[in-house]
Amino acid sequence: MRKVTVHILLTAVLLGAAISNSHAATEESGNNATATSPGGTSDTLPPEPGTTSDTKVGAAGDSSEEAATKRLQAEVEAKAAQAAKVKPDAGKKSKAEAHTSEFWGKYFGAKFGINNSSVSGTVNAPSASTFAYGVQGGYLQGGYNWELRAIIFGVGTYFEWNNYAVHSNDVGYSSRAYGVDAKLGWAINDWLPYVKLGYGRSTATSNANLNSVAQYRSNVAVGVEYNVASRWSLIAEYKRANFSNRDESIIIHNKLFAFGFNYYFDKPLKDEEEKAPEIDLAIPEPILAPDALPEAPPAP
Repeated sequence: MRKVTVHILLTAVLLGAAISNSHAATEESGNNATATSPGGTSDTLPPEPGTTSDTKVGAAGDSSEEAATKRLQAEVEAKAAQAAKVKPDAGKKSKAEAHTSEFWGKYFGAKFGINNSSVSGTVNAPSASTFAYGVQGGYLQGGYNWELRAIIFGVGTYFEWNNYAVHSNDVGYSSRAYGVDAKLGWAINDWLPYVKLGYGRSTATSNANLNSVAQYRSNVAVGVEYNVASRWSLIAEYKRANFSNRDESIIIHNKLFAFGFNYYFDKPLKDEEEKAPEIDLAIPEPILAPDALPEAPPAP
């Protein structure tokens, strides 16, 4: 009986100690959550990290970053759409880039030079030279060139007016010529050496004894062209053209040394911009959301 009584007393002591410890822990957690001000009022301490307040701040930050990302994406899409509208054939070569030489398209030009001429047959005239310079004689040409890599093919037309000259045996005359020709050249950077094969009518003038000398006949020329500007080139050319009367009893021999220029109509000028206006596709800097919202001031 005595042993049972002792056992009941020990159990009661242990149970009382456990209850006392539980009350002490509860009071300590309450003190951590609440502080007493000097005036006797209690101020609530800020919540520990990971509480509901921090969760709200993180959600607000995430929302701001998402909005900034959407604005950034919208700006990039708008600029891309504008670029596609302004430059629908981006990547297409310009007119100048589509060609491999400087000598293509329509052209027109003029030359001046010296014609060395003589007459053989029933009428003789030793060689004599005349200078043609526009008002007194001159040479015009025009045509169109195609290119196949560095090879130039061209067709053209010409008009020539050789000035009047009196030769050493007092025989004087001049001549006119017009016709068409074909050109074959090889472009080397800004240079174009070429040959021409022409066909046209040449006529002796200013001499009654030579009025019958008129003939359709072929002629040949060799020359070189040099590109000096976007649409301009200089020419040096040597041409040989003989023609006669119908029975070929009188033959006129012309050897022409000429210098001049060509102007190409289809080529763009150097300062012309054939590109569409450029669009600024720079991606704006993203707007970063704050890491955390500022703490609310303490309640009064």
